Amino acid sequence: LARAGKRDEAVVEYRKALATHADFVPALFFMAQVLDQSGKAGEAEASLRTVVKVDPRHVPAREMLAIVLSRRGVHDEAIQVLRDGLTLGGGVRLHVTLGNVAAKAGRASDAESAFREALKQDADVPAALYGLGALLLSAQKPVDARNLLARYVEVATGRGEPSQRIVEVRNALAQLSATPPVVAAPPPAQVPLHRPPEQTRLRRHGQPL
Repeated sequence: LARAGKRDEAVVEYRKALATHADFVPALFFMAQVLDQSGKAGEAEASLRTVVKVDPRHVPAREMLAIVLSRRGVHDEAIQVLRDGLTLGGGVRLHVTLGNVAAKAGRASDAESAFREALKQDADVPAALYGLGALLLSAQKPVDARNLLARYVEVATGRGEPSQRIVEVRNALAQLSATPPVVAAPPPAQVPLHRPPEQTRLRRHGQPL
């Protein structure tokens, strides 16, 4: 139903399932996605909180909850939700999301640490290469930024990432080579709720997710 655009009907069916199994994690999580897509972020947040309470290791729910919280400016809790998940072994995905959320909150040092940890675990994570490259370029560290962004283009091209972002990064690299002191950084990575992080066009740090 949700895929057919019948979101209200989908929510009704999820609620029916939850009426008999209140802690049924798949229904709670997918209902949260539909609610958020329908502009009902508060209800989505409540559903996600239940998922995380029932299944603390549910990485997609933690990621989505952190994004919903960050979107409404509750950065401290968003960061804590992610850090709690990392203590349970959340892995690369949560490190990347933490980097994005910390960057949005203006915590550049925390963001850099999170991106670097993601790359320590997997040196070719496109979202981490992109996020850290943009962060360093904004911090006027062009040499390190150039290397990361060039690697991003190489990896993203090989993996069939969205061409628009690759074009943006190539343009930034060209500017960096031509006039290093005055290059505008490509927008930092943001994590969408329903697609892999590398599939969303990103904005500057400090802008809404």
